[in-house]
Amino acid sequence: MLWGGDYYGINAFPSEWRARPEIVNALPMLINLPKSPDPYAYPSAPELIIDKLSSATQPVTILMTGPCSNLVLALEKAPDLKTKIEEIVWMAGAFRTNGNVQTFQHDGSAEWNVFWDPVSSQKLVSYELPLTLIPLDVTNHVPVTKKFLSTLATQIDYKLSNLTGQLWALTLDTIPSYHYTYFMWDLLATSYLAIPDQFTTEIVKAIVSTRPPTPVKPIWTLTATN
Repeated sequence: MLWGGDYYGINAFPSEWRARPEIVNALPMLINLPKSPDPYAYPSAPELIIDKLSSATQPVTILMTGPCSNLVLALEKAPDLKTKIEEIVWMAGAFRTNGNVQTFQHDGSAEWNVFWDPVSSQKLVSYELPLTLIPLDVTNHVPVTKKFLSTLATQIDYKLSNLTGQLWALTLDTIPSYHYTYFMWDLLATSYLAIPDQFTTEIVKAIVSTRPPTPVKPIWTLTATN
C-alpha cells in the first residue's frame, strides 16, 4: 500500500538519518529490486487514513512508528472517524528517562517522534482516544548490541536472517554521533500488537509541551566606551 506524504514537521529528523535509506537500497539483496513507483501519484497519507477508517466495518487499531502528524491531519478533516478507532499504539515519548533528541540548545528531554511535530502530538493527546505509548522507558531495554548481531549472524545461511543482520549492522553508525546507541524502537512497538501479554502497562497523565525545550538565554550587549 502506497501513499504520498507532503507534510513537513516542525523539527526535521537529522540529515544523517534521512540519507540512510540510500545505503539500504544499495545492499546486494535489494539493489536489483524493481524501481519503486512514485509515491506522489497516490493519495496523501491523511486521505488514505480517512478512506480506510471510513470503510472499516469494525474498530481499528492504529500502529504508529513515526510522528503522528498524518493521523491528526486526517482526524481534523474528519473528526467523526474518531469513533472508528479502538486503540492507537505509538512508539513515542519519554516519561521517567532522558529523551533521545540531542541538538543545539536542547536539554535532551524530548523523544524524536513527538519532537518532530509537538503541535500535532499535543492535539493527539488532547483527543483522549485510547492511546498506548511505547516510550523510551521501554525501548531502552532493547539496544542493538554486537552480542545481538553476533547471535543473528549464526543464522546467516537463512536469506531473511542474512538481510536482517545486514540491516541491523548499519545501525552502528546511523545515529549522528558514535556515543549514541541504536534501539529497537519500532520493532518493540510492533511486537506489542503480536504479544501484548509480554508487556506491562500503566495509566499515566501526560502533557505535551510545545514550548522550546530550554529557557531562552539572555543576550548580552557590549558597549564600547572611550
